[in-house]
Amino acid sequence: MHDDDLIDIIEAFEAEACGIPADLPVTLPLHAAPPATPTDPEPTTHCPACGSPSWWRSPSSPGWRCAYCEPRDRSRIEAHESLTLAGGQRAPGCAPPVPTPTTVAELLALHGETVAGCLLVDVLAEAADDDLPELRDRVLLEGFAAALVADRRIRPLPDASLPPLPRLAQEIGDDPTELRRWLDQSAQGRRIRARIERDAGAIERCLLALRADPDTGLHVVLVRVLEGHQGDERTRQLQADERIQDDFGAWRTPTEREAIHAFYAHHWHCDRCIRAGRGYGDRCETGERLHTAMRTDQ
Repeated sequence: MHDDDLIDIIEAFEAEACGIPADLPVTLPLHAAPPATPTDPEPTTHCPACGSPSWWRSPSSPGWRCAYCEPRDRSRIEAHESLTLAGGQRAPGCAPPVPTPTTVAELLALHGETVAGCLLVDVLAEAADDDLPELRDRVLLEGFAAALVADRRIRPLPDASLPPLPRLAQEIGDDPTELRRWLDQSAQGRRIRARIERDAGAIERCLLALRADPDTGLHVVLVRVLEGHQGDERTRQLQADERIQDDFGAWRTPTEREAIHAFYAHHWHCDRCIRAGRGYGDRCETGERLHTAMRTDQ
């Protein structure tokens, strides 16, 4: 028995089981696919909108579509058909549409000031102008920021999981205990510390302000952000023992002021002392001597 005879027997049996008369004329096999649905004819010219020579269609989009004006959704897993005319050349005298430029200001308005624990302006400073339109995608932007941090091309903000005061201390390279003691030396400093620790978003505003204005002193930045003015510019008068008010309003003798100034002038320029302030190792010999002198004079 040939294969064709066996197929005929199987089809006759299935037809009888389904109640189809055996003598019914059949022009197509019982399992043939339904006739194809008429679709648009293949395009023969470039896209009239952009001059693109590339077209595509798929079962979910049966009509031919311009590959430039209506790109195919590549996240959809389905068969598709593509067509390219004129050897892939655009229509004569036609250039691709120029995309709307994307600026740093537009990305800041779209994503906010921070992304993936970094300042957005720092991230965008490392991107080429041609790449800015792609960074409208938040996922791509976060991946780019993470890569920059891994390559140590930018410095992220202190870990958001830390308490507010340790985050501020890490940002300036100081020890949280020393920072708290410095703030607690005056009523204004205690008020600022309380706001940093209790007010939602206060530490974020302080960190952003310090990054935006790194050359201004810590006191001026904290007062400007949390108190709303540039600090106390009143005339400071000497007391009988020659004490004078410092930036936080605490009364200091000239010796105390000189010791404090000497310590911080060294501290901010010594990598080892900055690391010690963050809890890694000890201060250098000069830093330890100046720190001891500062603590002794107060």
